[in-house]
Amino acid sequence: MWPALFPELSARHTFIGITEHDMLPGNISAELSRLRDEDDMMLPLGRFPSPLTDANFMIYRSIPKMLQAFRRVPDWEKVVTSSRHFRFDEWVVEPPSVMVAFQEMLLASEIRVVPAQQFLVQDVVVIRGRSFPTIDSYGARVVFRWRGGSLLLERDGPCVCPNDIVPVFGVTSCALCLLNPGAILRTRTLRKLEVMGFHFSAWKKRWRPPSYDGVSPLPAVPMCAPDADFDLTNQGFQCGNRTG
Repeated sequence: MWPALFPELSARHTFIGITEHDMLPGNISAELSRLRDEDDMMLPLGRFPSPLTDANFMIYRSIPKMLQAFRRVPDWEKVVTSSRHFRFDEWVVEPPSVMVAFQEMLLASEIRVVPAQQFLVQDVVVIRGRSFPTIDSYGARVVFRWRGGSLLLERDGPCVCPNDIVPVFGVTSCALCLLNPGAILRTRTLRKLEVMGFHFSAWKKRWRPPSYDGVSPLPAVPMCAPDADFDLTNQGFQCGNRTG
């Protein structure tokens, strides 16, 4: 709703959208360069054609049908006036989120949606009704490497199958997940791929020192040189050498 609330801001840009503070972007420019004049919306691979929303990264064209799409959602006024957090920018059904509007528009051929070519990875696997294991749970080794403007993921570990509305295929998944949603399998998976971003929602909670008192300021993230490579693990950021 923010772009509609501030038209003087949305009018400056052909596309506008949302991301979150704990999302580390990869080579977003390469994804945006694929957009054409007829495209209305882009979101990460794995969010198309369902759920067609992503609070970590989602952009859409600054035109009335996209800026005002939220008004198509039943009870959107309730979301605005309530003191509760309804996750309106995510995929929830009760009360309906903006997902409902975008899906209806897609099925009515009112919008053209372009999925990104790469995944946006989050550090938890959603297994609703049981647990939210992290992508490095069950002995998996996970590291993200920033190299020359691209974000690369390496994961070596067991197959962990989500059972959320997001498709069961992801960086922790394997083909057996199609028949075993929500399962933890012994099948070993080895993933090495470039990703468009990483949402570290759970990992950042581990970066607190063991002696942290909950009051004192947390240690600052190391300030790597602007053109330096770096790695990201469940223990935090590690600066590397400058890129060539």
